[in-house]
Amino acid sequence: AAIIDFDRLSTGGTDEGLENNNPPFEHTSQLISPTIDLSAVDFPVVEFYQLNMPLNGDTFFAVSTDDGQTWSDERLVDTENVFTASFQNVVGTEFVSFSIQEAANSPTVRLRFTANEGDYYFWLIDDVVIKNVRTADIRANQNFYAVATNFQTPVSQVDEIPFLIDIENIGNVEITNVAVEATVTNTGTGEVVHAQTLEFGDIPFDSLDENRFFPATWTPPAEVASYTGNYNLISDNDENLDNNTHSYNFEITDNTFAKVQSEAEAGGEYLGARAAPDQYYQSYGNHYYVPNGAGLNVGPVSFGVVVEDLANSFGFITVEIYQWFNSNDEGDAFFIADPTERVLLGSSEDIVITDDLTAEEIRNITVNLLTEDGAPVELTDDAHYLLMAHMRPASTSGSQYRVVAAETTSLPNFDYAATQLAAQTGFDQQKFGTFTGTGSTADLDDVENRDFSINNAYTAYMPMKIGIYSDVDEVNNDLNVKIFPNPASDRLIVDLILDNNSEVVSFNLTNIDGKVLMTEKAYNIQYDKVELNIAQIPSGVYMLNVITEDGFINKKVVVSK
Repeated sequence: AAIIDFDRLSTGGTDEGLENNNPPFEHTSQLISPTIDLSAVDFPVVEFYQLNMPLNGDTFFAVSTDDGQTWSDERLVDTENVFTASFQNVVGTEFVSFSIQEAANSPTVRLRFTANEGDYYFWLIDDVVIKNVRTADIRANQNFYAVATNFQTPVSQVDEIPFLIDIENIGNVEITNVAVEATVTNTGTGEVVHAQTLEFGDIPFDSLDENRFFPATWTPPAEVASYTGNYNLISDNDENLDNNTHSYNFEITDNTFAKVQSEAEAGGEYLGARAAPDQYYQSYGNHYYVPNGAGLNVGPVSFGVVVEDLANSFGFITVEIYQWFNSNDEGDAFFIADPTERVLLGSSEDIVITDDLTAEEIRNITVNLLTEDGAPVELTDDAHYLLMAHMRPASTSGSQYRVVAAETTSLPNFDYAATQLAAQTGFDQQKFGTFTGTGSTADLDDVENRDFSINNAYTAYMPMKIGIYSDVDEVNNDLNVKIFPNPASDRLIVDLILDNNSEVVSFNLTNIDGKVLMTEKAYNIQYDKVELNIAQIPSGVYMLNVITEDGFINKKVVVSK
């Protein structure tokens, strides 16, 4: 067993060393085998076990057939182990296998393990074995395949979905007549609603065939439904079929755009929380393409943050929406929305982060966005929008505000990198996932001068509803509306003291995903108490939307049975 111990090299294993290691040192190490005689080995395969925990940097494997004078191209040694301030996924020891067919029948073989530019944690390698095994194995790679352009898309905004997947021959014999079938199935009916095949031909051993998009896109019907997309790799002589299929899910909804599934829909917390190290003033958000926006407005939007120490992390979060006018003319590969390419359309009121809030409350915050005139934000046809949440802590002495997000390596259903490439390269379309930006202060002037750049390492939870919202639907936080008891069990009293009489007042009780669970109306209301029956509402946290002729206001309601 051998360990490449970045942490020990960087810090000496002490707290003092950790404090002094800023910026962190980077280390590159190589473990090289002695000469190995494979002259009688027709199908050499290297196997080993690893515990791979680098915070930064990469790990590689290479082989030499001339006693170390020259080396093969480096092969990335992947790991599912991740442990940072933003994400945790520790699976432990992993088994790794590489074909080294280029070393077959060579008497002067060496193996090389390289850890490149690591700063913390370690790479542990154990039980390195070379076997003589004929392997016919081609796989559909999990790290790069196109999914739908959104996890949720409103029925009025259905749009083309591209298809792409990388395949790799990880064996040591050629795989012949390779093809991938792409299908889409309506999960409610079981009907296959789309199918096409991409031919790859013969794939040599130890080779990657990547970035080939399927010839056609598919546009879902304009009806609410759930779908499963599937890629299935087929060939003449693949002997391992367990790694040939990848699936993903997406939905057509009434009125919601979303890049990831909400935790309420998933049945519990499953998303991580993201913040760049030592960056307090950051912007996070999602790209949404709206093909048919005329006559529609932006409705409630949601997002979540994690703040470890609410008592000492006072500050603000502001949500804004921009129209992005230069999504297809970048001049580089990073897709940057700089301040000259975007126009601010609407903002939320500042969300104040204090210890009066709970971790549950800030994990799913819903706000409304309005123009400078207090009107709903209007959408247009064939337009690109960036919905961004700006973290604005009062100081850098408290906890970072970490955005709730899906880490795309472990949740590929929400990885839009391959979708972006397939749409752009194959069909001249611009479809993206999450954007981020970094500033130096909490000032909004600083926010508006930031670049927002595409970031495919994670995808933010930031759904957006669209619909028709009139001026009567304007947020009016000055409405004198009180609710009691709170928590409540069977009934809720809404006490209204309005400046003007409202012929109709509507009460909508919604869950954290915006689903309306109860609707009531009262008539000719100005100074009144209205009783709402919530006996059938299960325990939980809800929002009561009170709509009057002078605007509306949202009130949090806790139901406890």
